[in-house]
Amino acid sequence: MKRLKDRFELEQNERLRGEVRRLRRSAGEKSEWSDRTERTKYRTEPGGMVDRGYVGHRAAKMMKRAKNVERRLDRAIGEKEALLKNVETTESLEIRPLRHHAALYVEAKGFSLSYGERAVFAPTTFALNRGDRLVLSGVNGSGKSSLLGAVLGEGARRTGTLSLAAGLTMSRVVQSADWLRGSVEDLLRSSRTEKTLFLTTLSKLGLPRERFGLPMETFSMGERKKVLLALSIAERAHLYVWDEPLNFLDVYSRVQIEEMILEYAPTMLLVEHDARFVDRVATGVVELRPLKG
Repeated sequence: MKRLKDRFELEQNERLRGEVRRLRRSAGEKSEWSDRTERTKYRTEPGGMVDRGYVGHRAAKMMKRAKNVERRLDRAIGEKEALLKNVETTESLEIRPLRHHAALYVEAKGFSLSYGERAVFAPTTFALNRGDRLVLSGVNGSGKSSLLGAVLGEGARRTGTLSLAAGLTMSRVVQSADWLRGSVEDLLRSSRTEKTLFLTTLSKLGLPRERFGLPMETFSMGERKKVLLALSIAERAHLYVWDEPLNFLDVYSRVQIEEMILEYAPTMLLVEHDARFVDRVATGVVELRPLKG
């Protein structure tokens, strides 16, 4: 819990400190300008007196702007305090991965996928061992999600070899949660996930329990993604295959997911575009490249 709070504070404080510095600077500049403009009311310029009414009007307008900036500064500081208070109530997540007897979970050798005559990516080779967290990288359309599907037994025509350890249990988070229908309670009836851990995880991710009986079609995209993540987290698996798990998540949930992975070290194959998350979580990156020619 302490590490979760510290991690969140580090990221938020960096952003908020920059905002506070900018607002303080702006408030100071506008206040100084309005004071300087006000003083010109009482100075005589060559050729006659300054129009004090006009200058006073301009000074009043700038003072009003300065006060608005000061109010925004107060709100920014209040936002920081509110954010840090929220972190204190954010709970750590728990995942319970299975341990397979084999050290090598997945191995690809010169592996590629094709749709018709078109190869999705150039032949790739990698090994995913127990405890690894490999992230698939590549431009949009490079076949990252297709490769995840191939590991799960789906897919197009294959070349090369893709081998999995015998009896490997996998848990999946798909990229889109649009397909979710019915209530959370309905979903549980058709799932092999552990009910108590699932509901606890979903609650910790910020979905109120009173919403569990509502149609998921009414959920936001972030709430739907939390449902998929909670389902996978609550499943006992050797390998977790997650496709863009951070999509639509709020910053609290992102930090919770990251800290959970670092603490429990599940074996994972992921697609994720958040460079900071990848830098902290991944043990390796597999770059998928387009086929030349």
